[in-house]
Amino acid sequence: MRVGGVAEDVVVPGEVLGVIEEFTPGSGAYEELGVVYSSVLGSVVRDMGERRVSVRSIKGHPLTPRRGDVVVGMVVDVKRDLAEVDIHQVEGGRRFSNPFKALIHVSMVSTHFIERLTTALWPGDMVRAKVLVAKDPYVLSMRERGLGVILAFCSKCRAPLILRGARLSCPSCGSTEQRRVSTNYMLQAGRVDASLIKALM
Repeated sequence: MRVGGVAEDVVVPGEVLGVIEEFTPGSGAYEELGVVYSSVLGSVVRDMGERRVSVRSIKGHPLTPRRGDVVVGMVVDVKRDLAEVDIHQVEGGRRFSNPFKALIHVSMVSTHFIERLTTALWPGDMVRAKVLVAKDPYVLSMRERGLGVILAFCSKCRAPLILRGARLSCPSCGSTEQRRVSTNYMLQAGRVDASLIKALM
């Protein structure tokens, strides 16, 4: 990268484009802790008049999740105050061949106090979350409306859970469980597709 030049250079996601004192991030770029990074594979475009740096995507979409993206992932481990998630897809975009590792802290799960994270998330849950920090490990939040668990499985028999009111119930063993459920939960009482349940079991 030629600092201060106007020539277009090819950069990869996560490559440093400059610092916030030099440039503000435009399309295809983001700022974190005062440093401006590329979020896509593409050519650097520097607007010296506006003091703005952008990246013109070569492929038309980011190769990695960006800060602010809503992503879909699977919970792989849950501790007392931290959950590990594999990001499989940016919502509305392509599925990643290799998932990105991410973390969700208990304080980022809900606007309400949660004492134990296992009351909100469980391994195997599919979640809809927003990217807060776009570097390895990614940091996610589920605090906003519409975010949260979109599909959960029974911790006893692994059957998909159906949302009935504020609780999740298992159609196989009859147990009830609790999660931080999204308003977009896939299996809700009265709107359950039996063929979908069969496919998930």
